[in-house]
Amino acid sequence: MKKLLLVSIILLLSINMCSCSEDKTMNDSVKEEEFPIEKFVGHWTSELPSLNKKYDEIPISAKIKKNKEGEYTGEFFFTTVFVTCCNSGINDGVINFKVSNGNVTKFIYNDKIKNCNGTFEGTGTFDNKELIIDFDGNDCEGKHEKGKLVLRK
Repeated sequence: MKKLLLVSIILLLSINMCSCSEDKTMNDSVKEEEFPIEKFVGHWTSELPSLNKKYDEIPISAKIKKNKEGEYTGEFFFTTVFVTCCNSGINDGVINFKVSNGNVTKFIYNDKIKNCNGTFEGTGTFDNKELIIDFDGNDCEGKHEKGKLVLRK
C-alpha cells in the first residue's frame, strides 16, 4: 500500500512538472510568432502654406509591430531602406496607431529628426498590407497641411 501511494505521488509530481514547463515554452513561442515586426515602404506628401512649399511623395519606410489587438507601434524613416535620413539616431521617429474594423482611429507620428522634431496626427485605413493616413502636424518648418502617408508591405 505504501509503495502504491509513493508511486502515485511521484507520478502526479512528474506530470505536473512536465505540463508546467511545456506551457511556458509553448506560450513564449506563440507570443513571438503572433506579432512579428513587418516592413513597409511608401511615400509622404504634405503642404506648408506658410512657406509656399509642398513635399510630394517623399520616400519613407516603417517597421510596424502589432502590440495587441487593434494597437500598433513602429519605427519611422524618411528613406525606403529603414535607416535614418538625418542622423536622428536609430530612426527618424516613432509611430503609434489604433485600428478598429480596418479604420485607423488615432495615428500619431512623433518626429525626432535632429533640430526639426514635431508631432503629426491623423486617421485613415489599415488592412495589414497597406497603411493610408491623412494627417496634419507641426515641426520646425511650421504647420503641415493636407498630409498623406502611404505605406505598403
